[in-house]
Amino acid sequence: MSEVPDQTEVLVVGAGPVGLAVAASLAGHGRDVTVVERQAAGANTSRAAVVHARTLELLEQIGVSKRLAGLGIQARQFTIRDGDRELVPVRFDQLPTEYPYTLMIPQNITEQVLLKRLEELGGRVHRPYVATGVSQTADGAEVTLDGGHVIKAK
Repeated sequence: MSEVPDQTEVLVVGAGPVGLAVAASLAGHGRDVTVVERQAAGANTSRAAVVHARTLELLEQIGVSKRLAGLGIQARQFTIRDGDRELVPVRFDQLPTEYPYTLMIPQNITEQVLLKRLEELGGRVHRPYVATGVSQTADGAEVTLDGGHVIKAK
């Protein structure tokens, strides 16, 4: 277990793709961000396998889209079939975007890329911690973690 701080500007609970992307974005804008995650490092398995073009456009703002694109499979077309019969062709290659495809990449690889970017920006993820309670204060919030540790966030 890494030692969590007693106070932070922003506390993000969960180091999945959304939590890591939010934390990296905030860190990139100079915010003091703390991330806590219940799973130990390396314990995650992939639950998602596709990143869509619009998501890549948003992730470009934190500087990870090109890294992800280099690690995944760029599917420019997808076809739903019934045996040999084509039912629904779905084309991505004509989308008006810099990313005219759907990117096939395991979630755990996406998370590794996002974590690396967060660390490049000075952030880190504290594991394994479970948030067990939250209460609002006059100037922010207090989050209680398993074991009784309390983090004050603005």
